[in-house]
Amino acid sequence: MKVLFCYRVQPFVQEYYLRKLPEDFELIFPQKSDEQTLISLITDVDAVVASKVSEKELLAAKKLKHIQVPWTGSETLDFNLLKEFPHITVSNSHSNALVIAEHAVALLIASAKRIIRSDRMMRKGDWSSRYDEENSFYLNQKSLGILGLGSIGKIVAKMMKSAFEMKILAIKRFPERTDSETLCDYIGGQNKKDLEYVLKNSDYILISLPLTEETKDLIGEEELNLMKPTAILINIARGPIINEKALYETLKHKKIAAAGLDAWYNYPKNRKNPVNVFQNYPFRELDNVILSPHRAFKVHQRADIVTAKDVIDNLVLISKGEKPKNQLNMDLGY
Repeated sequence: MKVLFCYRVQPFVQEYYLRKLPEDFELIFPQKSDEQTLISLITDVDAVVASKVSEKELLAAKKLKHIQVPWTGSETLDFNLLKEFPHITVSNSHSNALVIAEHAVALLIASAKRIIRSDRMMRKGDWSSRYDEENSFYLNQKSLGILGLGSIGKIVAKMMKSAFEMKILAIKRFPERTDSETLCDYIGGQNKKDLEYVLKNSDYILISLPLTEETKDLIGEEELNLMKPTAILINIARGPIINEKALYETLKHKKIAAAGLDAWYNYPKNRKNPVNVFQNYPFRELDNVILSPHRAFKVHQRADIVTAKDVIDNLVLISKGEKPKNQLNMDLGY
């Protein structure tokens, strides 16, 4: 089986793939990943590991059976284009679900306990946070609303229910297909009525949805106004799921208590010089938001090796003619 990796893979990860995949696998790790290079290499491969594949690449890939996205996010794929190639399966990886869930919990606790604010003040010799009226919030037996009860959402729900006896209110596209009835106290569908119920009744809200045409701007001014004034919002999914202006105005005017954000609207165009990159609104000026640069996946135990394990599992399944895990739905866009 021939596999083309359409992005830069670190040498030690290449070595891991070569060591763990069967000997009859031929792996291609190109030095360049521009379209022209990929077209020249893709003609006879059985699978590609990529976050996006162009129309020209697909037309050149005469033997392609499977596209493996090496991480969770799949919004860079052209789903309408992929529908024209129904013989090609497409999957993403859920290997980073645990580490992202842990980061979500860290943001939630740090926000609730106002840890970052106190740290900033104490570095200046200012102990005011010990005496002022900016109190922290309880976690125990509070309600957590989870918008998107997928791999990440389920892990967070288990953590918070086990550790803090939280009441879990969740939104899932197909609530009837879930195996989490005992985990959740309420499971609603992705509709206006159920969304409003979760927003109104949650002390904490976690966004863990995929970004699609349907979820873009899902949370706007109207939805934010439904939240409790003491509510805390955590986003570890994608920035545009929450309308940027509405979120900024809500935090600026303290209509909710706080937010912890690891997903944004503007990103560095050059990873070698990722400085002076700001959002369209000055979130950095607000003291009730924790800013995290979409780094939940970065852990000491090399997340790329964990991801490689997930990719390897699917490549082996494809080589055996079996159905891959975590297949994406072309109609739903995730």
